[in-house]
Amino acid sequence: MSNFQHLREEIAERLTAAGLTEVTLDPRGQAPMVLVDAPSSVTRTNAGATWDVTVPVRVIHPPPGNTEALTWLLDQLASALLAVGGDDARTTTYDLSDKAHPAYTFDVVETMVTPCP
Repeated sequence: MSNFQHLREEIAERLTAAGLTEVTLDPRGQAPMVLVDAPSSVTRTNAGATWDVTVPVRVIHPPPGNTEALTWLLDQLASALLAVGGDDARTTTYDLSDKAHPAYTFDVVETMVTPCP
C-alpha cells in the first residue's frame, strides 16, 4: 500500500472516530457521505526530505439542496473540521451518478516523510 493511501485511511479513521458514520474512500459511494478523496497536491519540502500532501475531504448530500440537506451538511462539516483540522471549507457540488449533489469541500494538509525508493 502506498503512503498516500495510508494517509487517506488515517484521515478516514479520525473522521470515523469523531462519530461521522458515512465516511468512505470510494468516490462511487452513495450520498450522503464524507469522502476522503485522492490527494490533489504533493509538494516536496525540506530539501526533498518531506512532502506536503493535500487531501480533499468532501461532505456530500443527495439532491435537492434543501434545508434538510444543508442541516446535514453543516453538522457533518463542523464535526469533520474539528476531527481532522483543515480550513477554507467551500460550498460546491459533486457529480455522482450524473447528478450534481450539494457539497462542502475542505483540504487537509499533512506532512509525510519522503519514502525511500
